[in-house]
Amino acid sequence: MAGMALALYTCVDPYSPDIQTGPIKLIVDGLLTDGPGPYTVTLALSEPYNNERGTLPVNSAQVYVEDHTGQRFDYTPRGSGIYQSDSAGFRGQAGFTYTLFVRASDGSLYRSRPELLRAAPAIDTAYSEYYSTTNSAGIRVAGFEVYIETADPDTSGNFYSWNWTHYDTIDYCLQRLDGETRVMYLSPCCDPCWMVRRCNGCINVLSDVFVNGNTLKRQVATIPYNSKSDYFMVIDQLALSREAYQFWQLVNGQINNSGGIFDQPPATVPGNMYLPEKPEEQVLGFFAAAGLARRSVYLKRNYAADPPITTSTGNQITSQTQFCEPCVESRTRTARRPPGW
Repeated sequence: MAGMALALYTCVDPYSPDIQTGPIKLIVDGLLTDGPGPYTVTLALSEPYNNERGTLPVNSAQVYVEDHTGQRFDYTPRGSGIYQSDSAGFRGQAGFTYTLFVRASDGSLYRSRPELLRAAPAIDTAYSEYYSTTNSAGIRVAGFEVYIETADPDTSGNFYSWNWTHYDTIDYCLQRLDGETRVMYLSPCCDPCWMVRRCNGCINVLSDVFVNGNTLKRQVATIPYNSKSDYFMVIDQLALSREAYQFWQLVNGQINNSGGIFDQPPATVPGNMYLPEKPEEQVLGFFAAAGLARRSVYLKRNYAADPPITTSTGNQITSQTQFCEPCVESRTRTARRPPGW
């Protein structure tokens, strides 16, 4: 039997599919709102299927937006494929229609289909609900589900998206571990500084088809129960166009495809960017214009009867230095006071 098993094993050749890489495509990700700028457009090129980088930033394009009156607003390249508007001179307006233009280095002028910016209803309230359970390993899992409520307009065809950002103060802007003494040296921040945690990659969209004209309740986040202190969040509610909603619904379906044999096969999701001279050329991504309703909240965590779930840091020896460090702006840190703080 052992010999037969070996023979069967050695007769199986490893499966190596011949993957045909398609043409490189332009990828566009842009959002314009009636909230404070600057607004961002990110450009990249798709890479072959087996390339670990995934995408290649486009840094040599000319990017601008035009409204339906013909007024033009230029975006400035910031590196890594990121282009930003001038926050002082440009702010979206509800009722205006906006079109994105991207001129590539070869002169090709890509454009989006016009996007009508619709005003977003206000977030009436935001609150948390505590949950606690035990997983299969017998470990307690606890946290808070965050909900918002908003009054949906009595006109049909409203579409929404939600996102959030969490801020917390930072006492030390530099931590340095001495490899010999194992002492962690902490340098305080020279000025007030906040840690920034975003809901990166979250896709939370909804149509008002079942709630039209009524109060809309939606879970928008889950926050940890690692402290009894209040948890500060800035919640954004966007009023999407039908096209933007359908795009993100399709993207969400692709991401959450479980991979079963009866699932839909992975495919590129059509966006709203195109090249007029070559309408057959597929451009990936979406440029959206959306109304913004923003609410800053301190969510209570002290009403749960159970103790917080904390992680021990051990007996780490720390020492504070006498020199301060600046709060360097990044995606995870800011010296700008959060709205509503």
